[in-house]
Amino acid sequence: MNTLKRKLIFGVFVNFVVPMPNGFPVMVFIHGGGFAVHSSSNYGCATIARNLCTKNVVVVTINYRLGVLGFFTTGDEVCRGNLGLWDQTQALQWVQNHISSFRGDPDNVTIFGQSAGGASVDLLCLSPHSRKLFRRAIPMAGNAECDFAVRTSEQQATLSKEFARFLGWEGDDNDTQGLLRFIDEQPLYKIEMGINPKRGFRHSQAGSLYFVPNYDGVFFPKPISHLRREIPKMEVMTGTTKYEGLFFNLLAAFTLDSSLNKANFDFFGKLLTIEPSDTFIGKPLKLEEIQPQPVALFRIQQWCDTWDVLDLFKQDLTKFQGDLEDEHQKAYAEALSLFKKGEYEKMLGVLSAENMYPPAMILRGKMLSYSPEPNEASRYIDRVGGKINEMIGEEEDEERKKALRDAFDILKIELMYTMADLDRFLQSLPQDDKERLFKLYSFAAIFVYNGCVLDTACTNHEEQMMADTNNSNRLLEEAAKNGPLTPHLQMIAAFLKLCTCEDYGDVHRKIREMEELTEARSTHFNLVLMAKVYMMTNNSESSARLLSEAAKIKTRYLIPSRHLQTADLYVHKPEAERLRLTTESANAALAVDPFNFSAHVLHLLGTNGPEPMIKKANYEQAMESIRKAALFAPPRELLMLKRMIPLMTAKKRAAEMLDLYN
Repeated sequence: MNTLKRKLIFGVFVNFVVPMPNGFPVMVFIHGGGFAVHSSSNYGCATIARNLCTKNVVVVTINYRLGVLGFFTTGDEVCRGNLGLWDQTQALQWVQNHISSFRGDPDNVTIFGQSAGGASVDLLCLSPHSRKLFRRAIPMAGNAECDFAVRTSEQQATLSKEFARFLGWEGDDNDTQGLLRFIDEQPLYKIEMGINPKRGFRHSQAGSLYFVPNYDGVFFPKPISHLRREIPKMEVMTGTTKYEGLFFNLLAAFTLDSSLNKANFDFFGKLLTIEPSDTFIGKPLKLEEIQPQPVALFRIQQWCDTWDVLDLFKQDLTKFQGDLEDEHQKAYAEALSLFKKGEYEKMLGVLSAENMYPPAMILRGKMLSYSPEPNEASRYIDRVGGKINEMIGEEEDEERKKALRDAFDILKIELMYTMADLDRFLQSLPQDDKERLFKLYSFAAIFVYNGCVLDTACTNHEEQMMADTNNSNRLLEEAAKNGPLTPHLQMIAAFLKLCTCEDYGDVHRKIREMEELTEARSTHFNLVLMAKVYMMTNNSESSARLLSEAAKIKTRYLIPSRHLQTADLYVHKPEAERLRLTTESANAALAVDPFNFSAHVLHLLGTNGPEPMIKKANYEQAMESIRKAALFAPPRELLMLKRMIPLMTAKKRAAEMLDLYN
């Protein structure tokens, strides 16, 4: 069969930093989804790495065939069904054969899963084909005794035939070869089921799901009661998951007769309908009342992480020092003075649109791009960009000309929105000017690293994160071809390589390289990034020590990042304490930068748990947090924020319909 052939895909997550002489214990996760939807990718690689790999285990996530492809059966030897369970078994055999290559112990394997994944775990314990491939089991919110988990072979074969009839099969019920050929010939979009039924399809069998495992006589050669008595003794931990029943309330809206269950249809129709307005974020409340208007501190930080902005114009400032009679030049000097004091919000107040001093014009464009209305920067540069280029060309001092040109080039990068635009600009530069190429590729790498441009090939936040890592790596490699990387850039390059390391030895080498860079130059940036790496390797003591050292550096735009990194120190605390401490870290960052994107997201996650509804005050606070986070959020992070809004809206609607929104 073409449609029933498989390609198994695995995810293996390992903390290679902590040695384990006999190999790490192994946990294999089997995802849920009613044997019809989802994949291992729905359950979050970052969450797995943070919550499990830090406990010194190797985690394997697997995929298996679902729906018709995984559990169709003819009820006889033509197609016994249970192909999804055979996939799971093959995956466990792969773990036995290969997990030692990932420092895992094949004799210490635990399988665990949730809902249909929990039922799969129990079924794998029962089958003689699979039960010797692991040592422990954790079925969560599902087992082989659940009414949704398994049917008799005859029941599942009847349902399979009813579905084929629904698709147009007209053969004899005994012609199972013909039935299989018919299903195999159907395009995938026709046999796709999902949790919701095909419109108009009704079946005669008990159970809330459609294509599920069956007692086939092969994978389960004996009755379940007999197989359970034969299971070798193993350690099992079982239980439920929070709010699991809500899913079946939703499912009921589609499996009961609509005339009897109209209320369910109405409830979930309103709850899950997403209007275009549901992803509109808008501006924070009363933003216009804040004077002077706020600026994006993280953008100032990324500018200064490349090189010191005050040094950029040092020679130009020296020429006019003590002889600044021109009002435009005086305004520029005052703006730089405000910058040194950390009073960034006041700079636009002294850099007027009428100022025709080239450094002031460039600095005004830059500060506009950091303002709540960044499009004003593009409009301003469209209007004065030609004049700036003309004045740079007329500058007789070559060093000042170079400094102004570099500053203007950087501003052009900051006004770009897509990776394609950025690449075109960099490729248009004179390839023989190595100093210029080095500076601009360096800044572009940081710009991309911070998520400030979009790769239009990406469709979600996770893909964009990976694209940013790869593109930043590429840009830093280009920068290194034209000059030695600064200590900050070396740290970023080492960190990006660390994030993509596949070799155990390379991980240690990259960490040691970053440690040496931090020891050689203990800047705030290096200390905080090294602290992040230590937390990734479960070394909270060293992370706390570096963050304490970083706290001695008082530069305003650096402080929020330190507070936010401090929140990671609490990841292993009990839930209530962790939420309290991370919220305190977020509040400390917001006290310095009231519109810090990451702080608002952290605050949002700390005050809104997994509950399926939300109180009015909490909803309004959450939406204002999203608006404040979005004000200066880089484009990459806006993708994540737009996914949060429908979630909050669904929680609000659920509370309203249950008369709990008060």
